[in-house]
Amino acid sequence: SPSGGESTLRTAPHPSLSHLAQASPAATMSIKARMAAYQASLAEDSKDVPTSAEVIASKPPVDAPRTTLRERQAAYAESTAAINAERGVDPPPGGKSAAKQGSEPAAVEEPLETLLPRLEAGEVNAVDLTFHGELTRLSQAAKSEAIGRLARAGEAIETLKLNSIGLDNSNADALAHLIRGNARLWALQLEGNALTEPGIVTIAAAMDAHPSLTEVSFASQKATISTPAVSRLIDAMEATPNLISCNVGSLRDDTMRRRHQAACMANTDKMRQRRNAQRKAEGTAASDGGATRRRSLTVGTTQATTGAPTSAAAAPARGRAVSESVSKRMEQVGGSITRVLGDAMRTVDWQAEAARIGASEPFEYGLPPDTVDKAAAASGGVYTAANGLWARASLEERLGVVRAFRTNRRIHTVLMPNLVPSGTDSDTFAAAWASVLEGNASLTKLNLESNAIQTDGILALARAVGSPSCKLAELRLANQRSTHTQAAEEAMAEAVASNRNLRTMTLNTRSTRAREQIEKALQANMETMRRQRVEGGAGGAEA
Repeated sequence: SPSGGESTLRTAPHPSLSHLAQASPAATMSIKARMAAYQASLAEDSKDVPTSAEVIASKPPVDAPRTTLRERQAAYAESTAAINAERGVDPPPGGKSAAKQGSEPAAVEEPLETLLPRLEAGEVNAVDLTFHGELTRLSQAAKSEAIGRLARAGEAIETLKLNSIGLDNSNADALAHLIRGNARLWALQLEGNALTEPGIVTIAAAMDAHPSLTEVSFASQKATISTPAVSRLIDAMEATPNLISCNVGSLRDDTMRRRHQAACMANTDKMRQRRNAQRKAEGTAASDGGATRRRSLTVGTTQATTGAPTSAAAAPARGRAVSESVSKRMEQVGGSITRVLGDAMRTVDWQAEAARIGASEPFEYGLPPDTVDKAAAASGGVYTAANGLWARASLEERLGVVRAFRTNRRIHTVLMPNLVPSGTDSDTFAAAWASVLEGNASLTKLNLESNAIQTDGILALARAVGSPSCKLAELRLANQRSTHTQAAEEAMAEAVASNRNLRTMTLNTRSTRAREQIEKALQANMETMRRQRVEGGAGGAEA
């Protein structure tokens, strides 16, 4: 107090303090204690909640049968057919409705049960198993066994096409054994499979110094061929003088492309030199009245009489067969070279050729290389531009011939790869073919690979492929020298999806969506054709 006396300070209770005094004991607990209490309450509440493992174990097992890829594809094809029926879309040709109208039946694939024994016995020298459905469905081990049976045909097979049958690296050893065991094999195609670097290297090693192998193709594999694999194939070309064509698709590596071109040119020049030397030798033998041949025959007879083995008698039969095969192939290639040189001096009337094609008459300038029977080939159904005449033709002359195919009813296959290197000209070229496809009902195969078709050309062809009048079963557009947009690729994919005839399509795509759509559509068409064959076979058996 101011007077210095003793005093006592008395205050009224503060409201907040009284609130704390009246609060529950939990309000005065520490944070750690409150967290422990909260976790304990959670544990108490979750005692009756089952765990995820207990929930899964408590569910009854689902008894759903497993389906194969083939069954799922068949179901997809059936659903597609049902949707098309609802929309009023006509079924693909070759089915029961087409048979009722009197159209030609679809080609029947020969079963392996009868085909392989014939091939193994050497009855066929040109074998084409491209897209063979039964062979494609075999396991890889069974495919290798089938290739081994082809190898047992010895040297009977000269041309072998094993495109798009699902081969992979596990089949490479069987292919290598076949190549080494057949000295007369001069053409081998392995396009559209799943071979990668290890398998290709194994096959290339078998190709080294092959006595007659002239053409091989590894284009359009499922994965891009690696640079080491391409280099090994070029090594095989350099070691095999007869190998003048090795198709590995588009080469982006400049070094590999230059090596590949140099190897092709070098081998072609070597073959030309051998051919010239052979002609010179034949001319010398003819000028002396065959005296050289008579002397050699006399010497051989004398040695045989005295018991000394002649060189011909000492050579194994295999060596003689190899020599005959090489000589035969040299004559064929020499004939091609002679024809190309002759074409350079030949006068060509392209208007008359266009008139012949438009009137479905025998053509003159579209004969395949090494044609023996020209009259039969000109009346046949294959037209090829792989000759020197087409190399000299102008764009307008080529377009005139192409447009003439619109009214042709005889030719079913046209081969015009590597023909128009300019992008703008190639687009005009592709547009002309698009117009043809919209009006031609006989053409089933068209090869325009390795040109320079750009976006406009791809779009024009897509419109034609999507047309109901397009009857193409095979269209090849891979390895174009110019680029095209992904929008053009997707337009082509939509067109392929609407086409029920197309079963083979090659196109280098950057769009994953377009590539998958094209593959799905082609697979569905193949499955439809297979079911039609099965139904046709069952109907024939009942009849």
